Amino acid sequence: MIDSAQSFGAWLKRSRELRALTLDEVVRETRLPVRVVEALEEDDTSPLGDRSYALQYVRAVALAIGLDPEEVSLRYEEWLSGLPPRTLPPPPRPPDSIDRALRPLELLWRLPQRISRDPMVWLVILATVAMCAIMLLWKK
Repeated sequence: MIDSAQSFGAWLKRSRELRALTLDEVVRETRLPVRVVEALEEDDTSPLGDRSYALQYVRAVALAIGLDPEEVSLRYEEWLSGLPPRTLPPPPRPPDSIDRALRPLELLWRLPQRISRDPMVWLVILATVAMCAIMLLWKK
């Protein structure tokens, strides 16, 4: 949370450092120029361009650091406008029994999406099918 004595850039830099990320790691993850990430951490708005570009940069850096991009962009806008920072959002509510019951189904539903992105998984599936076919043919 940004306190009144700390700027947005100092807060962002502190968040990155708390997660043990270097500036180069954030630059590599976001593919943003180093000067843009440094400008965000130094509260320099001149190299960021239009406000909409700056917000996209802030969201990209927030994702790379592991923060909620929407929350961070709202905090950036508040810092820009000089408003006091918002209070922390309420903690997430614990899942109720229906959410807990549906969680395994949700994971199963997303499984094909995750499998299709990883070629190593497809290689293992192909090898398993080939081994099963060989074993079936060997028994005959």
